[in-house]
Parts: sequence; structure tokens; C-alpha cells
Amino acid sequence: MISAHPPSRAASRAVRPPAPTTPATGRRASVRCGAMSEPTEPPSEADLLFAFVSRRYAERLTPEQLEALRRSVDDVARLTAALRAVKLDNADEPFQRFEVFRDDA
Repeated sequence: MISAHPPSRAASRAVRPPAPTTPATGRRASVRCGAMSEPTEPPSEADLLFAFVSRRYAERLTPEQLEALRRSVDDVARLTAALRAVKLDNADEPFQRFEVFRDDA
């Protein structure tokens, strides 16, 4: 009979597979965890974009070109952040520039 209810926690604990063993000794393998590292700041979007582009094209670029690429990627990331800061609703229409037409002829 199939039950519509999810299995209980007790049932899921009872079906646990055995711990892995090492082939030579037949003993259970143990996993030792080292000391936890200090949390680090995640890389910025500009760093990730630069890493992506430089991984593909670094061998073709000089160090000066790589530095120019870094500045360009930083500018793009800064402008992208400014665009993302503007909150738009679904009903917001595109901005249309108004230009007066003058027929001087």
C-alpha cells in the first residue's frame, strides 16, 4: 500500500547505509576534520568578471593591456551596480527623449 504521507524521521534513520570500510583492514574509515578556517570576504563581482576574462585572454594581452582591462571591468561593474540600484515596477515605461521638431525650410 502506498502512503500519501512522507516517511517519518525514525524510518529514515533506520535505513541508513553502513559506514564505508577500508579494503585492506575491513575497519570503518574515519573522517577527521581539520581546524576551521577564518571566514573570508567573498570576491567582488569585478574580481570575478576580471578572472573570467583574463582566464580566456591573458596569454594574448600585455601587462599594460591587462591593467587597462582591469580598470574597464571595474568601471562596468560600478555602472552595473548603479543600474541595479534603480528599482522599477512592471508598469514603468521606458524613458523617451522629447525632441522638438523645427522645420526651418
